Amino acid sequence: MEKRIAETNQYFGGNKHFKATDVILFNGSDDPWTLLGMCNSTDVIDDYIICIEGTSHAADIYPPRNSDSNALKNAQYRMIQMIEDIVL
Repeated sequence: MEKRIAETNQYFGGNKHFKATDVILFNGSDDPWTLLGMCNSTDVIDDYIICIEGTSHAADIYPPRNSDSNALKNAQYRMIQMIEDIVL
């Protein structure tokens, strides 16, 4: 699997060519796409990356529920703070 991930990143450029600004990137630790995502800040992206322990694909975009894990609740709160930093 690691070989295929490396091939995919090589083909698409990985994060080397990522030049967008004001983008918030989420990854869930249980998401099968996490291995292709970004979980560490780079010199381009700074602190707009959130990795959420125990969540899977798209958990971060569902409306908050009382049953959400603390990790997900904290990530959603951080997302609001990041949006305020970008917009305000």
